[in-house]
Amino acid sequence: MAKIRWRLLDYSVPNPRMNLAVEEAILKSRSEERSPDTLRLWQNPISILFSDRHYDTKVNLEACKKHGVEIARRLSLRKVLYNDSGSLNFSVITKVEKFKSSQDMINTFTRLYKGIAEGIRGLGVEVKVDPYGERLVVEDKKISDAAPYFFHEILLFSGTIFVNTDLTIVRDILKVEEMLTTLNLELNRSIDVNEVKELLKRAFEKELDVEFEIQGLTEYEQKTAEILYKWKYGTEEWNIEGKASPTPGKTLIEVFVAHPPTSMCNKLIELVKDVTADLQEKVEIKIWRRGLGIPPGETITPGLKKAAKESLLPAIIVNGKLEFDRRIPPRDELRTIILRELETPMPPIPLKTTFIM
Repeated sequence: MAKIRWRLLDYSVPNPRMNLAVEEAILKSRSEERSPDTLRLWQNPISILFSDRHYDTKVNLEACKKHGVEIARRLSLRKVLYNDSGSLNFSVITKVEKFKSSQDMINTFTRLYKGIAEGIRGLGVEVKVDPYGERLVVEDKKISDAAPYFFHEILLFSGTIFVNTDLTIVRDILKVEEMLTTLNLELNRSIDVNEVKELLKRAFEKELDVEFEIQGLTEYEQKTAEILYKWKYGTEEWNIEGKASPTPGKTLIEVFVAHPPTSMCNKLIELVKDVTADLQEKVEIKIWRRGLGIPPGETITPGLKKAAKESLLPAIIVNGKLEFDRRIPPRDELRTIILRELETPMPPIPLKTTFIM
């Protein structure tokens, strides 16, 4: 039986904020079924990646200025992570349903890390996966850190391996005392980052029982990344305040359904995809499932809030306005409303992070 093919994407740019825009672009593209399951390997110049609202309590901002460390806000949760050219980042982007045999998501994270741990052990370094599946340790020293993020039904599991990371700078800029180590220190020799990339490739192929095919970014992902960088990741509003607006220039279509979706919900999702098939460059589709909440950094539109609070399932919200609920509209009627809204830009909406559907 042929193995499932995944994309292996070895792609970086010398701009930490653009690298994060690329990560979200792949995530969005995968959720829209435009991209395959992907393992991305990438590197950053010297930088701090974070999502914690109170990152300034963990990071010495003056030391960042002294060392030329760029600060960039990412999607994944609760982490403040140092990167430099001696760090190797990995991002796994796939559907959550691929892991439904796991008892819970912590088992999934542990499984994803298990293959990496075995590969590193093959180099002669005895590493262990922590109980939450979010870091690798050598004795009490952290050698790799990771964090999950969920975008609808898509999982982003991203992390960093300290290959030859400059730990002297880390100690200067991070206020939280933490014991760290690198592969070079543990091996007592220099190891090339490309060797570690090959190790990760083999580890994920074995653990996920897949076959990788080397591919680049799609044109859609590249365009989406450029938009995200311009309006989100490249702005101080996002990086400092954590505020973002819907994608400018696109009509936002939200579908609010049950979890798991009923047959009516699935029909509504398919209708929206069919109606917008020739409008992919002009619309952004988000599918929300009741009970799964809103990912941090996502905007809550008035229509979505109304549908969730009043249990109006299923529902279609276009540019923040609740247009249809508890029924499947005729194709022509839905198409007419979407075409009308293409002429109306989506207004900025304040970011909310506490609303639960």
